[in-house]
Amino acid sequence: MARFTVLESSDPQQVGQYQIAARLGAGGMGRVYLGRSPSGRAVAVKVMRPELAEDAGFRQRFAREVAAARRVTGFFTAAVVDADPDASPPWLATAYVPGMSLQEAVGAHGPLPAQSVLALGAGLAEALDAIHRAGVIHRDLKPSNVLLTGDGPRVIDFGISVAADATALTQTGAAIGTPGFMSPEQLRDLPVGFASDTFALGAVLAFAATGGSPFGTGATHALHYRVVHEQPRLGEVPEPLRDLLARCLEKDPEHRPADAALISELARAAGGGQEQEGVAGLLSGADWLPPAVAAAIVDHEGEPGGAHPPTEAGVHALRTQTAAAPPPPPAAPPSVPSVPSVPAPPAPFVAPSAGRTRRQALTAIVGLAAAGGAAVAGWRVFGAGSKGGEDDPGTAGTGGTGDKEPRAEGPDVSGYSAGEVLWTIETAEAVVSPVIVGDSLCFVSDRTVYSVDAGTGNERWSHRLDRRAGPPISGGDTLYCSNSGKLTALASETGKQRWSVAVDERISPPTRPADGTLYVASTNGQVYAYAADTGAERWVYEIGEWINSSPVVADGTVFVGGYDRNVHAIDAATGDRRWIFPTKAAVQDRPVVADGTVYVGAADESFYALDAATGKQRWVHRTNGDVLAAVTVADGTVYSGSRKERVVYAIDAATGRQRWTFTTRAFVMEAVRVQDGTVYGGSFDGTLFALDATTGKLIWSTPTWERISGVPAVADTVVYSGSRKGVHAVVR
Repeated sequence: MARFTVLESSDPQQVGQYQIAARLGAGGMGRVYLGRSPSGRAVAVKVMRPELAEDAGFRQRFAREVAAARRVTGFFTAAVVDADPDASPPWLATAYVPGMSLQEAVGAHGPLPAQSVLALGAGLAEALDAIHRAGVIHRDLKPSNVLLTGDGPRVIDFGISVAADATALTQTGAAIGTPGFMSPEQLRDLPVGFASDTFALGAVLAFAATGGSPFGTGATHALHYRVVHEQPRLGEVPEPLRDLLARCLEKDPEHRPADAALISELARAAGGGQEQEGVAGLLSGADWLPPAVAAAIVDHEGEPGGAHPPTEAGVHALRTQTAAAPPPPPAAPPSVPSVPSVPAPPAPFVAPSAGRTRRQALTAIVGLAAAGGAAVAGWRVFGAGSKGGEDDPGTAGTGGTGDKEPRAEGPDVSGYSAGEVLWTIETAEAVVSPVIVGDSLCFVSDRTVYSVDAGTGNERWSHRLDRRAGPPISGGDTLYCSNSGKLTALASETGKQRWSVAVDERISPPTRPADGTLYVASTNGQVYAYAADTGAERWVYEIGEWINSSPVVADGTVFVGGYDRNVHAIDAATGDRRWIFPTKAAVQDRPVVADGTVYVGAADESFYALDAATGKQRWVHRTNGDVLAAVTVADGTVYSGSRKERVVYAIDAATGRQRWTFTTRAFVMEAVRVQDGTVYGGSFDGTLFALDATTGKLIWSTPTWERISGVPAVADTVVYSGSRKGVHAVVR
């Protein structure tokens, strides 16, 4: 099936800031087009049906739902990047995903094997978890809204179906949803919650496993009757899927499993009783799908022999650009060279002259990316600086601290101004929290650990891992990596493996070694202690609920928060519980300990300060949005981001009183770094920023390709930040 179709005379040439290049498809609410942003990024633009534009109530609901959908940040979702509910007709743009739908895959190649369905289910459950945590209910999850790619599924079209309720569409008898995949409460016009999407997930996975709906085929009213009154037909669904899908398809939404439990159960079942890999490991590489489907996906992604778009104006090269387009920087965006019909070879390395501006550096980067550079395997360097740097910056891979860390000299930046790009490395996959080790910068991308010269970005060594990994953690002469269920130690100077041990499903990055011990947490709800020199297990602490982040160790105690809505304090030597503190919602990122106090944010829109010895609350600071980023403490101030409000908070560490806030364009979902009176952080629109730590005033900001990932690493002269497509060295 062709992925693209030719534009017709009635189709728009431009929607908002996006140039329209081809048709992608159509649905009940409108038509979808392939578009190109001013910076050359590919987006899918959905233009709503004209009759919806005439409904004022729809516009209001559409604006509200799109605002909620833009808060969704899960890896297995296609992010909403732009929208205009006031346009005629209304439209929204999402990241373009060059895959094929589950509907197409099953229709062309038959049902998926059980192992693929389990892995698919784990990815979809994680996507729904991200959607639900943003307060969004999909309401129309179905096989055509699930796109398959080499590294997992993507859920699309979330957050707009509810906007069409009570419009002319429903008033004339058109149901919002798809027969056979709508929950009983939708059909009975009862309140619809997150569990409605769980019902749809069960039906989608049954379709993937059998090729049909669990409620059969036929007229719409007959399907609706079976959904409400009859049990699903799961006889052809293999075990262990059958029992799980039966629970997802319960008539009573209260009896359906919760998102976190679904993720854990599906990932565990996909392991087949052998070593568990977690969701990321299960979906690492297209081998999670049968070969015929994997090959078809490669065609859709634009490899030779794939379905090419029918227009020449820049569409071909855009197929490699799948991430969300960041909003343009305050000044006019750099001009983008015309895009050839085939990707150009990588450009040779050219060192910039001294004093090269940030805009000149970004223009070179954008031009190369538009010419096909993003498809290059491995990494490439743009720009250069002088060699330099020593010492370990402390917890550069974990965040949460300020100026008390060991300091690192930076490269010579003579001729550059603060905020200018020194060099940028383009990578195949996201880079999270790079770490400075001596005069090297270390990071992970595409299942590979890299060590590069911190001054020039030139590679020194690389070590290929068998699975995807989190950011490296520096322990002096050793780097520690958690890679989809394994904990691996590498020599910092050479990259040679020192040891590797299997842990448990997906695990967090470890702590830095403390008294010869590393601590990691797993999504299955355990905290583990391992000997830093050998990898020998020392103890295991059971929480039993999803743990989303690394633990923190201080003064002989390990601190960790989880989805059980508690902060736990654990004896670092024995693994015994010391105390537990209840919050009112999940703790999704790590605590920080400073001066005998534990500071932590929670999804109940609060910052907490707890006595580290007893767990007693010292103060709580309420915000107007969930606190999902880790906090940072420096010089008597607590810093963190609030996702809903899109601000950075500065709070007095002793009293919990607010000192200042700084408003960002997009979410700040990671911890900031504080050094020399400056706060360094990044937001999801790809902006790296520096703020005055005392006043919160902006010092400088620099746009990058993609959303900022993790915590910046800071040397004396340079800030190093990871993003979804690279590593950036920016002058302080």
